Amino acid sequence: MLDARVKLRQKAQLAELCSRWVDMRQIMKELVVTIDEDLDPQERNMLSVASKNETTRRRQQWVCVQTNIGQIKRENMGEDFLNIAREYQEKIEDELKEICKETIDLVEGVLLPRLLGGTEHYEQQHQEEQKQGEQGEQGEQGEQQQQQQHHESPKTVTALLSEASKEHSPRYKSDQKIFYLKMIGDYYRYLAEIQRGEARIPHAMRSQDAYEKALGIARDPKAGVATTHPVRLGLSLNYSVFHHEIREDTKSALEIAQTALDEGLEDLDALTDNARAYKDAALILKLIKDNISMWQSYTSSSESSGGGNKEEENKKEKDAGLDAAQEQLSKTRIEEDDKEDA
Repeated sequence: MLDARVKLRQKAQLAELCSRWVDMRQIMKELVVTIDEDLDPQERNMLSVASKNETTRRRQQWVCVQTNIGQIKRENMGEDFLNIAREYQEKIEDELKEICKETIDLVEGVLLPRLLGGTEHYEQQHQEEQKQGEQGEQGEQGEQQQQQQHHESPKTVTALLSEASKEHSPRYKSDQKIFYLKMIGDYYRYLAEIQRGEARIPHAMRSQDAYEKALGIARDPKAGVATTHPVRLGLSLNYSVFHHEIREDTKSALEIAQTALDEGLEDLDALTDNARAYKDAALILKLIKDNISMWQSYTSSSESSGGGNKEEENKKEKDAGLDAAQEQLSKTRIEEDDKEDA
């Protein structure tokens, strides 16, 4: 008979074939909880594919509704219609938040600590939270305490990374660490995308923190992660998107993307004997190059229109609000589907 791990993986494969992403994500979540060891490359990819497809669909739906809200406002189609659109957008937001938070909790709270040997701390923390719930601390104070505990988790991840660096060489599971940290950065970025004003800041900070940690490992020569490795290239691609879209810092986005492109192209010829690796690297490099072209064009057009009435431009930007930002977001997003070499 097949063991539980193999059965769950085969179920997830069937769900993927049928594009049943909800089922696939739940099956992979069950697999993570069932086994007591790190996922293999295929399983990591499957978890990522399931979560990514669920979030991508809802992110697109969110942008669609946001665009329609802008149209409703411009054409004065009525407050009732506007409220209906906003309520529907909130429904999509709630679904997206649930998927993102579940994915973050799974990666940040189980998979990454398990990889670094720190699962016990998270199990203890989870038990404490359960005890608090049993004691009836369901009020506002209890929720605040739980949120505070959740937001303290990056310190634990930082400590685990630091301890792992002392116990093992930088090369130890470096690509897996980058993969998980990149996922954390991605899903906090998705949460930041749908937030407004100051509510965006905590998610953006958590996203940047995870990306920075991953990039530090990727760029460490001792870690041995090639400049053409799909995980390293995908990290640079998505982190540059973060800078352009979330921080609205196109200059930094271009610097990260251009560095990855230059380094990757320089080493690409070394993969000519490995057709699959060459194809994977070349594909992501093309995505990076496409983003660079778009952002350079975006920067040039912004600079060329910079000589007008600045006060009037600021007013227009304020009136447009999130509508213009999300319209631009939908046009300038090219990302990589999370994957790594099997």
